[in-house]
Amino acid sequence: MKSEVIAWRDLYFTWFNWYPVEEVPDASAATSILDGIGAPAADVTLTLLFDANVDLDLHFSCIDADGATHIIYYGNRNVEGCSGSLDADMQASNYGNIRGDGVQGQIENISVGYGVHGHEYTGQVVYYSGDDNAPFTVMFSGVDDAGVRHVYDSETIETFGPGGNHPFAFIYNDPDV
Repeated sequence: MKSEVIAWRDLYFTWFNWYPVEEVPDASAATSILDGIGAPAADVTLTLLFDANVDLDLHFSCIDADGATHIIYYGNRNVEGCSGSLDADMQASNYGNIRGDGVQGQIENISVGYGVHGHEYTGQVVYYSGDDNAPFTVMFSGVDDAGVRHVYDSETIETFGPGGNHPFAFIYNDPDV
């Protein structure tokens, strides 16, 4: 059904192709994307994928062993308490970047060294600068104890403009539990 709607849209609204809806990468494409930016293998990985001449920022809340919450983002890139880091922060100047899976687009990525089973992880995508529509996908993935990457969940937003702030939440279910 989704492919039929996209085909109809592309036929009657050819200008809309300038803002393609991001397809969620499978686990092997996600691994290629993350390897391409040198992201570490982590229990919890949040990846923002977009392709627009704008600057979007990824903010992500993690918890430490004591239950304290920390926010990882461009202004707080490394959080020792939850072994979290901002691995990639691409801006409008990175428009035209070719990702590790061969697709054009910018990447923001946050890795957290350990996940808490059953915990609801939250964050937000912030439209930092620019004036174009910036469709995006937030992908929630991680690596199990055997080193295999899993894409746990994702969310795609088709319309996102200046001043936007989009909250998201994902539940982490440890594949090794």
